Amino acid sequence: MLENDLDLCVHEWLKYDEEKKEFIEDNYIPSKSKQSFFDKGVDFLVKNKINQFFFSVQGTFKSEILNRYNLRFTQGIYHEDHDFGTLLFALALKTLYIKDELIIYRIRANSIITSLDSDIFPAKLPYFLKELSKNFTSYKALREYFYAYCLLVIAYNLYQFSQSLKSKQEKVFFKKAIFRYINEYILNHSHIDDPKAKALCEKMNINIAKRQKILILRIYWRHPKKPLSHLSSKLFTRKKLK
Repeated sequence: MLENDLDLCVHEWLKYDEEKKEFIEDNYIPSKSKQSFFDKGVDFLVKNKINQFFFSVQGTFKSEILNRYNLRFTQGIYHEDHDFGTLLFALALKTLYIKDELIIYRIRANSIITSLDSDIFPAKLPYFLKELSKNFTSYKALREYFYAYCLLVIAYNLYQFSQSLKSKQEKVFFKKAIFRYINEYILNHSHIDDPKAKALCEKMNINIAKRQKILILRIYWRHPKKPLSHLSSKLFTRKKLK
């Protein structure tokens, strides 16, 4: 970092499953480029076509970068390192990518990631889920709803940042990244009619109903043998949040 005056250095990791007691082969960054140095962090994401990105322990960076945009983790959401990671790279200048695995990421049995399928409410709920929990009888359903909302929060944070961009290439990259999260929300989690989610989409000038139709046609174009009625019912099925 010091010798090359780097803003940012990112490297690969190795995953270890504590329950199975085995290592998992999973490259953190699907980089096919032989390039290691980048003039700007966002160039690394653009050249490797990485639209959905996260960063927390997979490298190191100058703390001064955070103050260029007052960048911090968004409190009270899941996957708060997704918008953080993308914005960090967009703010960084000289960047180095190392393909070596320089850290071991341990997957714990009772971690947030591994408890996604549990229907049982834990004895102590995170503070941002307490009020919402009154509307759900299943912890899994609560988490699915809140996860969906978090996808839109991440998209909105990226959208706000992108408004100040001047580079056409970076604007296109951020637009793709934003729609990546919105599409994931629509395809997998838009089963609850939530005023807060609608409000975020309106702030981004996104018409969710129109976006749903576009995705239906896109999926049908790629998979014409699937009945269109089946796709429509899957994407438009909603449950009203009381």
